[in-house]
Amino acid sequence: MTDYVAEYTVSTVVLPDEEMKGRIIGREGRNIRAFERATGVEIELDEANVIHLSSFDSVRREIARRSLEKLVHDRRIQPGRIDEIVENTRREMDHVLF
Repeated sequence: MTDYVAEYTVSTVVLPDEEMKGRIIGREGRNIRAFERATGVEIELDEANVIHLSSFDSVRREIARRSLEKLVHDRRIQPGRIDEIVENTRREMDHVLF
C-alpha cells in the first residue's frame, strides 16, 4: 500500500454575472490571454459563471486567484491593469512567504 496526498491543481473563482465573464474574456480574447501570460495558469470558463484556474504550481495558482478576485472587484479589466495587479499580488505573496 502506498500513502500519498492528492494536491488540487485547480482553484475556482465565482463571478457575479455574465457581464464580468465578458470583461474577463475581453475583445477577441485579449484579456484572458494577457491574464494567462502574466500568471502562467490556464483559465477554463464554466457555464455557471465560474472560472477554473489550473496549474501544478500552487503558488502561481494562488497568485492568479487573488489577482482575479482583485480584478473582479476593481472591474477595470484590461491587459495593462492585469499586469499591474498580478505584479502587485506577486510582491504581496513574496512578502507573506518569505
